[in-house]
Amino acid sequence: MKVQIVDIDEEKKRFGGRILEVNRKINTPFRVSSSVDYKSKQEIPTDIKIDSEFSEVVSDFNNKELDKFLSKNGPFSSRIRTDEQKADIMSYSSIISYYPQLPKNRPLNQKGMKLILELELNIENVNVISIPMFAPIDSYKKELRVYCEVIKDRGKDPMPILDMALEEKEFKSKFDAICSNIETGLVSIMGLRYRNWQENIQNFYHIWENKEKEILYYCIGVDRKFNQASTMHILQSWGIDVYSIKMKRGYGTRNGDKKKKEKKKILNFDIFDRETIGILKLNQYKSEHPNEELNCDCPMCHNLDLDSFIEHYGYNENGEKDALQLQYAGKLHEFFSSSKEFDISRTFIKEGKLLNYFNSKKYLRNTGRGGTLDNHIL
Repeated sequence: MKVQIVDIDEEKKRFGGRILEVNRKINTPFRVSSSVDYKSKQEIPTDIKIDSEFSEVVSDFNNKELDKFLSKNGPFSSRIRTDEQKADIMSYSSIISYYPQLPKNRPLNQKGMKLILELELNIENVNVISIPMFAPIDSYKKELRVYCEVIKDRGKDPMPILDMALEEKEFKSKFDAICSNIETGLVSIMGLRYRNWQENIQNFYHIWENKEKEILYYCIGVDRKFNQASTMHILQSWGIDVYSIKMKRGYGTRNGDKKKKEKKKILNFDIFDRETIGILKLNQYKSEHPNEELNCDCPMCHNLDLDSFIEHYGYNENGEKDALQLQYAGKLHEFFSSSKEFDISRTFIKEGKLLNYFNSKKYLRNTGRGGTLDNHIL
């Protein structure tokens, strides 16, 4: 078993949050390094390493690609070659998960499940295998167990995935079916496909009221921001343990390198701000921080101010403006800086003061999740 929960530290009667010790190396809440972060690392001139114990290979399918994958020979081997390259880059991580990012409302039939699982199981270095949403012929619980056993027999860890937008009754039923395999040691990690937390509040509450369970809650494909706040930093208050960022279709395309658009693109650049836990456009950042200090000591920033960051990363080796390179640099800064901020919020959770942490960060507070305890159970 690759995912082993050593200890749970949760405060049921407080403002969310819990800490898991996993494999004696990982403490949650924790930001997983995903294909988005590694893609950013490859695209900018830096020797900085992503040194993460938990990484995620994302394989994105649109409807047309999924149809071909399920009906043609070529797409299977092509995916293996592409995704093995991603996994190779992450080989020093102790946990490497595989996430097939499938179109919404496309539960797989038996053939689809067989092909997707074979794809995952044939990628070297991946040790956590996703079980996507599927359409059971008989019983979800029964068929889920079969898929989990197949994965365990191949020496990997199964990760059943639940869509957070499922209707409440279906979500709870499938959640309970997954959890019925915890005590047997068959399942130790649950994937939660992120959907807007306000629109699916009952499902997020169900996670929160089950914080005592010995299973790792892994929220996958998280939107970068909710309003102006970093979404994954909001989610820790629901007792969710680890998070990865959503891979967007067309991420990182240069659109033909149209130079006349570079200046406009740079002006539209947004950046993660640790001080507020906001993701802010340039003009908004300058309004929040008139001195333009990034207040960040992550490997990308080296205590640069905002203008120096843009000057350093916003131009290519020929001295030409390169808005895409700047975007990659911003994403990598976000990974490192956001990860460090989880180190801080973890300390607040240990002290039972996560609400205080939210109150200290403007855009977490602005989600409406701030306030005072005043001896009430929040």
